[in-house]
Amino acid sequence: MLTSEQSRLGDVQLLVRGHWSFSPLVLLLLLPVPIFVLSYFEPTSAYLNWGQPYLLNNTFWVYAATNLAVIACVFLFGFSSNQKSNILIFTQDQMYRLERVTRLITIITFLSYGTWLTIGIIRGLNLELVRDVFSGSNGAIWVLKTTILAPISGVTTWSQLGVVLGPLLVIRQRLTGRKQTRLFASLFIVTLLRAIFFSERLALVEVVVTTAVAYLFLAPKLPSILLRPWKFVLSWIALAACYVTFFATTEFFRSWTFYSTVTQQNIFQFSYDRIIAYYATAFNNGALYLNTNGLSWDPFALIQGNFGLFGLQDFLVNTSEGGAARFTNALWSSSDPEFSNVSGLFLTTSSLGILASWLFWLGLSLLIVSIYRKAVSGSPTSIVAYSVATVGVLEIDRLFYFGQSRTLPVIIALILFSLYLSPPHTKPTAASSEKV
Repeated sequence: MLTSEQSRLGDVQLLVRGHWSFSPLVLLLLLPVPIFVLSYFEPTSAYLNWGQPYLLNNTFWVYAATNLAVIACVFLFGFSSNQKSNILIFTQDQMYRLERVTRLITIITFLSYGTWLTIGIIRGLNLELVRDVFSGSNGAIWVLKTTILAPISGVTTWSQLGVVLGPLLVIRQRLTGRKQTRLFASLFIVTLLRAIFFSERLALVEVVVTTAVAYLFLAPKLPSILLRPWKFVLSWIALAACYVTFFATTEFFRSWTFYSTVTQQNIFQFSYDRIIAYYATAFNNGALYLNTNGLSWDPFALIQGNFGLFGLQDFLVNTSEGGAARFTNALWSSSDPEFSNVSGLFLTTSSLGILASWLFWLGLSLLIVSIYRKAVSGSPTSIVAYSVATVGVLEIDRLFYFGQSRTLPVIIALILFSLYLSPPHTKPTAASSEKV
């Protein structure tokens, strides 16, 4: 990497490397597979404690397990412990284009958050309501989420570009040598506030995960915790403990005031139980979805969320077979709407059928492996795209991330980014065949 002064004088070189620790297979083994196993062995009484009748049977578990097996086989096929590294050579034109893209994404992201906050203040956001949130007052989060900070079509949509902005800032920092501390901190703060006041922890998880993965691709030196498998496992356990702590903090503002009066658990025990609940009930909701809709051909059911952008919501309502609406009605009438996510491993089976679901996961998994390999080969767009895809892989048990409305602006940005920025030249490094 050259300094910012040198980068104005000629081409800029940047090292990019892959590593087994953030390959698709290892990501799958770190979270989705253990969560699947834990959910399978979770006692039926746990689901009743979470307010849901236990609906899973062996047939339903086989549906999910075979989908997971297809993904694992593809990721295993694409796995290699001999990770390559390459040197990217950016021309001044490519540097200029990358800088323009980064600036545009920065402006759109923070302008969206600023507009969202301004409209929230107009709707009634004030210091008293903020104090209610931090004191854990019952109903404060609900008022914010459903009224004061309710999503605004065409505004909150583009705040999702923060998922892309994190990796772009990593690339900019490595290319120019200029620290991006203020922008990183600002992005972290706005998404943290979103996680607290809008009760959307996934927004913060997205930014942290995508930024971290991009950093690992471009780090001048791999962190020592990745050089030994046992260090990596210990660091993952420590990271899981940090997430439980983060979850406990946000849950305190969200629901602890109520649940502290009806449970004998402490806040950390309660939070761990809730984390398991969010994933296990997603499988149970998958069974409810299948019971309600059966095995059908309704591919548009894979696209979920509020698609007010470009009038897509009306199109989806008119083209879908109504599976999501039937599921929602069933959830309210016979289960607990507090846990409403449907596992992606079940959603594809119900919406496409068994065989088509296998083929779907085969194709999507091959695409993820291809993006990962292109990222290692030096494609900036693929580095950002794979960083985003890691969220979808890690959350596959809980939801179908790639079909969520929150992912649409990210996909649009990645497509335009790939068309605007030509890939840099690459050359292999002397260590490209070493085992790391």
